[in-house]
Amino acid sequence: MKLIPLDPKKLRIFSNDRDLLRDLFTYLDYIGGHSVKRMTRTNEIPRADSVRIAKLMGDPELVNVSKETGGAQWIDFIDGLALQVGLVHFDLKGVYRGYNSSEPSFLENFI
Repeated sequence: MKLIPLDPKKLRIFSNDRDLLRDLFTYLDYIGGHSVKRMTRTNEIPRADSVRIAKLMGDPELVNVSKETGGAQWIDFIDGLALQVGLVHFDLKGVYRGYNSSEPSFLENFI
């Protein structure tokens, strides 16, 4: 197999501003100090808590996304990672609340 040399001047540099370990510890510190109740229908972190976590992570873009949409993919990723590693626990199945409910509800689902 013949290797082709590359000119480094033509390469693009990519940097990732996210710090997984720092953000995971920031999330765990916030969750440990607050009683966070997940949303009843969607089982997501509430907007107010999501914005506070984003502010603690120190990323203005993350704060804006959390304010606009009520959550951010990065915070959801950190939340799911903490659950998979076993650092936090919350209900994932939910409860069907009768004939009117086609989706599960998550009552008293604290992290």
